[in-house]
Amino acid sequence: MKGCRPLTRREFAQVVQGLTGHFALRDTALVVLGERTGFRVSELLSLHVGDVWKAGRLVDWLDVPKRVVKRQTQGRSIPLHPQAKRALSAWLKVYGHAPDLVLFPSRKGINKALSRVQAWQILQKSARSQHLTGRIGFHSLRKKFGQEVYEALEYDLEGTRQLLGHKWLSSTQSYLGCDPRRLRAAVLTR
Repeated sequence: MKGCRPLTRREFAQVVQGLTGHFALRDTALVVLGERTGFRVSELLSLHVGDVWKAGRLVDWLDVPKRVVKRQTQGRSIPLHPQAKRALSAWLKVYGHAPDLVLFPSRKGINKALSRVQAWQILQKSARSQHLTGRIGFHSLRKKFGQEVYEALEYDLEGTRQLLGHKWLSSTQSYLGCDPRRLRAAVLTR
């Protein structure tokens, strides 16, 4: 979503803490998986249990086929972070392991995934409960992922572009922005 700001680590922890209620495990798995993979909300909502649970255990690499990726040119594969594995494990313990089940079900219809609007509402409700301000959406999680990966890759723009599944470097650059603290430190420490 254009204009969404990335969340800080502290804000992300607050959002996770704010996920309560009957579907807290599902919602936590959705939000944590979004933040730890950088997948678009449409990619997350396309997943089935069989995409994350194979041969009696959680997968180590999560694949999103090209049919659900933006522009449908190629799929993406991301290693599954331990935090995402914990959230998925807790959700699947309650939900079950049938491979054909949608991973993030809606209450509307049998084996129907949450809609993008429903996912956004879940995130908004949690953010509001934690008194977070500004434009927050699933792209906030994606931008957080992009910024942290960029730093972990020692500012490798091409590697970050590949992990985010962007076609153009300019798209990746728009996710990264400039941290005013880094700019200030660069001026004051030279």
